[in-house]
Amino acid sequence: MAVRVWVYRLIMAKFECPHCSQRIDAPEELAGTNAECPACGGAITVPNIDPVKPSQPSLKVAVDSPVDEQAPERTPSQHSQGVVKIKLGASLAALVLFALPWLDIQCSQKSMATQSGIQMIYGGGSPAHDIKGDEGASPAMQQDGESMGYAPLVAAALLAVIFAVVFSFRAIFKNGEDGTAEKWATILPAVALALLVIQLIIGIPVEGKISDAMSELNNVESTGDGFEDLGKSMAGAVMMGVSIEKTTAFYLELLALGIPTLFLANGFIDKHKKPS
Repeated sequence: MAVRVWVYRLIMAKFECPHCSQRIDAPEELAGTNAECPACGGAITVPNIDPVKPSQPSLKVAVDSPVDEQAPERTPSQHSQGVVKIKLGASLAALVLFALPWLDIQCSQKSMATQSGIQMIYGGGSPAHDIKGDEGASPAMQQDGESMGYAPLVAAALLAVIFAVVFSFRAIFKNGEDGTAEKWATILPAVALALLVIQLIIGIPVEGKISDAMSELNNVESTGDGFEDLGKSMAGAVMMGVSIEKTTAFYLELLALGIPTLFLANGFIDKHKKPS
């Protein structure tokens, strides 16, 4: 009922009496007719005035959309910072793992010496825990201070990891504004991983050193002395029992370097993905 009254009032013709200035409201259908003023009784003519018609109200339907009430959406800068921190953690772990034993040099399945990632660079080694107490138990290849082989690729990988850590810290301190630092923090671990894989393919230096020693032993001509021949045979048997085993730390090194490499591969795929 209230709506009908509201609509009715909107379509009334509004004017003033010319005799007493009384404001008069007349229905639209009386426009142009003669009537009496309800106040003074004077003759009046209802003017032909266009009524004020109500405009059709627009209905706005609010559609409730699901809203994540748990946490606000992270901005791209916050997401980038989180990724850089993951890369920094992986690079720091890779750097620490360089100091741990990567290779276990065994003789007849007994550990004789270990070689860390840093020691692989210059051909060093450390006696195993079981033989450290024996004064003459240093590795045979280092009795005269001889190197067990140099690994320049491992050295380059170590430098790449160090610079990756530096660029990761720089990217974090710049709050994601240094795109160059963030890019190199991703590329350098991948380069280090590739260098270590290439080193595995071409061979570990200490393995080549053992192979050279066995070849040299086999090329020694027999002198006819029974004791020398016996010593040669025993040395050959010992060399045949030498093996090189990779430790868990080495595989963890590859895993740590593989994390930033995955981010690099994912970014490359997204960049070259064809739009659907």
